[in-house]
Amino acid sequence: MHYYRGSTIVPIIITLLLVIVAAVVAAFFLWPVPEPKILISNVSPIPKNAERIQYAEKVELRWEAVYERPRHGLLAEVFAGKDRNSLTRLALDLQGDLTSPTEGIFSFSHEFEVDPHSQYWWKVRVYTEGGKSAESEIWTFVLMNTYPRRPELIPPSRNLGNVPLKDLTLNWSSNDPDGDELVYDVYFGREPRLDEKDILIRGTHETMVDVSLLKRLDYSTKYYWKVVAKDSYGGESTSYTESFTTQMRADLPAVTPENPRSGASDFDAGRRSLSWKTSLPLEYYPEPLYFDVYLAEGQSRHSLIGTTNSTDIVIPSLKGHTTYSWYVVVRDASGKEKKSEEWIFRTSNRAPVIDMKYPFAPPGQSSIPVTWSVVDPDGDSVTTEVFFGAEDEEPVRIASGRMTSVFLSALDEGTSYSLVIKASDNHGGEASKEMQIVPGNRAPSVAVVNPVSREGVEPSAVSFRWVGEDQDGDSISYELHLKSLDDSRVIGPIDSQERVVRDLGENEEYSWYVVATDSRGAFVRSEEAVFRTGDKSLAVVLPVSPRPGEEEVPRSHTRFIWEIDGEREGLSYRFVLANDIEMNNTVIERVLDRPDIELTQDILSNTRYFWRVDLIKDGSEIAGEIWSFETENLPPEVPRLIFPVDGASEVSTRDLTLRWEGNDPDGVIVSTKIYLRGTEFVEKEYSASESSFTIGELEPGRRYEWAVEIIDDGGKSSKSRYSSFVTGNQKPVIKLLQPSRMFLEGATTPLVVEWELDDPEGEDLEVGVYVDLAEESLGRPVAIGNNLERYVITNLISGRDYLLTIVAEDPGGEKGILEIPIKSRVSGLDYIYPSGGVFENDREFSWSYSQQSSGYVFRLYDSDHNPIVRRVVQDNKYRPELSFEDGRQYFWAVSVLRDNVEYAGEPVSFISGQPFGVLLEAPRNGEKVSASGVTLKWVLDGDTEMIRQKEVYFGELGSLSRYTVSSDSYQTGRLLPGRTYEWFVQLTDNSGATIRSETFRFSVENRPPELSLISPVDGRAIGETYVDLTWSGYDPDGDQLRYSVYFG
Repeated sequence: MHYYRGSTIVPIIITLLLVIVAAVVAAFFLWPVPEPKILISNVSPIPKNAERIQYAEKVELRWEAVYERPRHGLLAEVFAGKDRNSLTRLALDLQGDLTSPTEGIFSFSHEFEVDPHSQYWWKVRVYTEGGKSAESEIWTFVLMNTYPRRPELIPPSRNLGNVPLKDLTLNWSSNDPDGDELVYDVYFGREPRLDEKDILIRGTHETMVDVSLLKRLDYSTKYYWKVVAKDSYGGESTSYTESFTTQMRADLPAVTPENPRSGASDFDAGRRSLSWKTSLPLEYYPEPLYFDVYLAEGQSRHSLIGTTNSTDIVIPSLKGHTTYSWYVVVRDASGKEKKSEEWIFRTSNRAPVIDMKYPFAPPGQSSIPVTWSVVDPDGDSVTTEVFFGAEDEEPVRIASGRMTSVFLSALDEGTSYSLVIKASDNHGGEASKEMQIVPGNRAPSVAVVNPVSREGVEPSAVSFRWVGEDQDGDSISYELHLKSLDDSRVIGPIDSQERVVRDLGENEEYSWYVVATDSRGAFVRSEEAVFRTGDKSLAVVLPVSPRPGEEEVPRSHTRFIWEIDGEREGLSYRFVLANDIEMNNTVIERVLDRPDIELTQDILSNTRYFWRVDLIKDGSEIAGEIWSFETENLPPEVPRLIFPVDGASEVSTRDLTLRWEGNDPDGVIVSTKIYLRGTEFVEKEYSASESSFTIGELEPGRRYEWAVEIIDDGGKSSKSRYSSFVTGNQKPVIKLLQPSRMFLEGATTPLVVEWELDDPEGEDLEVGVYVDLAEESLGRPVAIGNNLERYVITNLISGRDYLLTIVAEDPGGEKGILEIPIKSRVSGLDYIYPSGGVFENDREFSWSYSQQSSGYVFRLYDSDHNPIVRRVVQDNKYRPELSFEDGRQYFWAVSVLRDNVEYAGEPVSFISGQPFGVLLEAPRNGEKVSASGVTLKWVLDGDTEMIRQKEVYFGELGSLSRYTVSSDSYQTGRLLPGRTYEWFVQLTDNSGATIRSETFRFSVENRPPELSLISPVDGRAIGETYVDLTWSGYDPDGDQLRYSVYFG
C-alpha cells in the first residue's frame, strides 16, 4: 500500500479500529451474565437410597448441595412419609452449613421420629433467599427388625444353693428395641445342655413361671434353666443357661415366743392374739405345717385353743392382772410333731371405761340429772369420784362411791360448767372423762352414711362419710372412732363430714362411729356401723425423684418423677402432696397423664413433705405408697441486738442481761453463742438457750463489745455485727427476805427482819436502819453497819402503824432504799374458831373484840402467805365462799375498823379437811432391797381414833394387790430379784371418806450365784478312762439355778 502526503485515509482507518475495540470492550462488560445453578448431590443423602437401616426412635436425614455463589447461602425444606405419593413437609428454612467455600458445598441435616418395621420416602428442596431453587429426586430407606434383647435371668440362678421348693418361681426380664410384643419359651431340666425335651412352657407372654405348679421338684437337686425371647417378625435371642440347687430336707422348726415374750408382766389383755417365731421360715417347707396352741390360766391344765398354718392365732378374751402359760406343738401332714417349751406371761390391769351422754337442760330449768356407765374390762370393783364447778373455777368433789348418776342443781342458764367423772379399780387402774355443760344448749345430731354393711371394701383408702347438724347453730367438730380386732384409731378433730382413712387391714371386720361436739361442749355419739375389708391392691408406683427420705430438696420448681413397674397402657395418675403422713393436710392434688410433674408454686423450706401417686384405670383407683422428703433449709436471719443498745453508757456491772431477737424463717433455733470482749480484745464465748443471757460480773467504767450467733436445727448459722456499751455505777438493790408481808399486819415483838443486799458492782455497802411511826419523818438510825442484813425490833406499841426504812449506800454515793410498813397487833381481839389446828369446812370463822368497832376486815392467806380473801364485814363471824383443799395449811386474821382506822390482828394458821394423815417411812422411794423380803412401814399423824380401816396396795408396776392390815407395817415375803415394786397406804374414816399416801417404788437386788468345784481336785491325775465332775452352787436370793458345763 502506498501512502501519500496529505491523504485522509489513514486517520479514518485508525478511527474505525478504535470504534471496534470499544464495542468489544463494552460488550464484554455490559452483556448480562447467566445465573448459576443449584446442584443437589444424589450420592450424598444419608440414609443412602434404598438402604436397610437399624431401627432407632429418630432417624437423621443428611444431604449436600453445590452453589457457585456461597456467600449468598442456601436454605432447604424437607418432605417425608410412608406413602411415596403423599409426602409431608417436616421442616422449612433449614440453614445449610458451608463445608467447602471454594467449591460452594453446603451440608444439611434433620431428625424425625419413625415407626419400626416401616419404609419411608423423602425428598428435599434447596433454595436461595432470592427465590432460586432446586428439588431432589425421591429417595427411600427401610427400617429392619431388631432382635429382642437377651433375657436376663433373675435368681434363683448363678448356681444358688438351698433354694426353697415352696412357691418356686422363675423370673426374667427382656424387651424389644422395636417395642414388639414378645413371647418366651422356658427350658428347665437336670442337664446343662437343654433341648426340646426340657421345654417347661412354650409361647408365654409372662416374665414369670411358677415351677411348683408345673413340675414336681426333688430335694437337694441341681436344676438348669434358660429362656428364649421371640418377636413376631422372626427375631429371637437366648439367655445364658443358669442353675440352682434345691433345699435340703429340713426337720420341724423350733418355736420361740414373740408376743408375749416369756416372763412378760405387762401383756395387754385386750390384744386377743398370740404370736411366735420359727427357727426356719415357713416358706422353707413345701408342705404346710400345723401349729396347735395350748393355753392355761394360772395352775389349771392346758387346753387346745386352736390350730393354725401361720405364726399367730386369735385367742379367747383374757382376764386382766392374771398369770397364763402356753406352748405350741408344730406338726406336718405325716403326723410328725415337736413341742415347744412352756412360756409364762401376766396380763396388765385394764383401766375402767366411762361412757357418758350429754344431759340437756331445757331453758328455764336450773337442775338436771346426769347419768353415766362405768365398765371394768377385768370385772374389778370400781369406785367413782364426781367433780363439778363453773368453767372459771377449779372443780370440787361433790360425790364419791359406786354411783352412776348425780343430780346437779342451782345451774345458771348460759353459764358453762365442768363435770369430771373419775373411776378407779382396786388394782390401780384409773380413767377420767370430762364434759362441758351449758344449760339450755342442745347437743348436735350425727348419723353415719358410708361404709355401712358392705363387703370387700378396698382397704388402701376408705372414705368415711356422715351427716351432722346443730339446732342452735353452733359449729361442730367430729371424732371418728374406728376399731377392728388388731386396729384401733381415734381420728380428729375433723371439721368436715368426710375423712379418707388409709392402710386398713386386709379381710378384717371393722366397726366405727362418730362423736360430734359443738363449740359449747355438748356432744352426741352416732350409732355404730360395721363393714368388712377385702384384698389390698398391689402397689406398682416406684419413686425416682425426690428419693424417699431425701433432704435439701429445692423448694422452687420442685419436680416429682416416678416409674411404673408393670403395664402403663391406659393409666393416669393422681398426684398428692401433703405436709402430714396421714395425707390429710393436702398442699397439691393433680390428675395427670404422664409420670412426672413440676410445681409452679414454691413450697415451704426446711419442711418434711409427704407425697403419693395413686393409679387410675378404668374408673377405679389404687392407692400408692407414701414417701417423704425434706426441703432445703434456709439460714437464720441475722440476730438483732436489743439491750444494751449500741453505744449505751452507765450499764450495770452485775447480772447484766443481754437481750436480742433471733428468728429462723423455716425452723427453730437450737443453740445460741454470745461473744463478749473488752478493750484488750480478749474474747469470751457463752452459750444460751433463749434470747437473753445474764453476765454475772463486769468491771465498772469499761468499754465492752458483744455479738450473737444463732444456729438452726439444720446446722446453719448467722452472726450479728458487734455492738458496744460502757459500764457505770448502779444503785444498790435491797430485797426483803422475812417476815412475809402477811406477818407485818398484826406484828408482835420480837420481830426479826432480814433482807438481802445486792450491789451491781459488788462493792461493800453502808447500811442504816430506821424505825419510825408512820406519821413521823425519818428520824435517827437505830442501827448502822457495813453490809448489815438483819435487825430485831424489840419494842412496838400495840395498835400503831410504823415504817421500817433500810438505806444502803455504796462508796460512789449511790443509795438504795427499802420502806416496809408495819402494823402492830391490836389488843382486845381474840380468835374463837379456828384458833389453830384443824378447820372443818362447813363451819364459820368467829372472833371477839372487847371494845367498840365500826366493822372488821376478814383476811385469809394460803400456805405460801399469799392473800386469798380480804373483805369488810360487820359481824364477828364469816364464812368465805370458796372451797378449802383437804390437808392444806391456811392462815387467817381479822383487822378492827374504828374511826376509819384499821387495827390489825395477828395471823394464825389452821389445817383444812381430814384430821389425820399418813407418811411412808420405809423402804424409801427408789431404795434397793433384798429378795428375801422387806417390811413396809408408815407413820400416822393426827386424830387416829377416827380411822376405821387401813389398806396397803403393793405389787409390781401396774399390778398392785390390796391388803387390809391392823398395824402400821406389812411384811412382803419373798420378792423376785431384778424386779421393781410400788406401794401406797389408804386410810378410811368412820364416815367412809378416804385419804391416800404418796406412792413409793423400790427395786430388788439380783445377787450373782456362788459356785465351787468339788472333784476332781485342781491338778490331780486321773487313772480312769472316765471322770465324774461334781460341784456345788448356791444363790443368795434363793433363785433356781441352771448349769452349763465346759470341758475339754
